[in-house]
Amino acid sequence: MPTAIPLLSVVASPYPATDLVIITIKTAVLKQMVLKLYDVFGMLVGSPIEIRGTSTENAIKINVSNLIGCVYIYVLSAKNKVLFTDKIVKK
Repeated sequence: MPTAIPLLSVVASPYPATDLVIITIKTAVLKQMVLKLYDVFGMLVGSPIEIRGTSTENAIKINVSNLIGCVYIYVLSAKNKVLFTDKIVKK
């Protein structure tokens, strides 16, 4: 019997960002996740952000004011499994 994939919605704003990026994560299932930010060369930028599974909606604020203007990739994972990936543009 096939296993249903839980609902996951991830939105980053504003686009492009200047000083602060807010990543809103909505899930149907409470789970612990990790958010990592990478530069275009695949190097980890900053420390991974742990998201505790205490709510079905989480808003993560990331200060990007110290980063150079570039495209960055963020990866949301749980138990070493990638759930979502997208980009942030820093103005």
